[in-house]
Amino acid sequence: MTSKLVSTIVNYHNKKPEKFRDLKRKEKEIAQTHFALTDTVNDLMMNNIPITSAKVIEEKTKELYDLEIGEKKVRKMVKTELGLHYRRVSEVPVQSNSERCLVLR
Repeated sequence: MTSKLVSTIVNYHNKKPEKFRDLKRKEKEIAQTHFALTDTVNDLMMNNIPITSAKVIEEKTKELYDLEIGEKKVRKMVKTELGLHYRRVSEVPVQSNSERCLVLR
């Protein structure tokens, strides 16, 4: 960082300190959300609870941390930050597991 850049940042901070407070608050909220989501997903995986949709993660996070995270945000964070992907579970008709169908397969 150059001294000119540092000087510009300090001057801007002195003129509008509320902007920097808001920025710090947002960073803290994002860090809390990330921690809660990571911990929730790890907890679900360690307890062998199937994660069939983002709604499951959202509800468990609300239960454990009292944080309301939208489904879109959950999907985005799970995909980008945790590197996890999931496919929706398709329903299987009850007859497919009958003895007749199992023999025919």
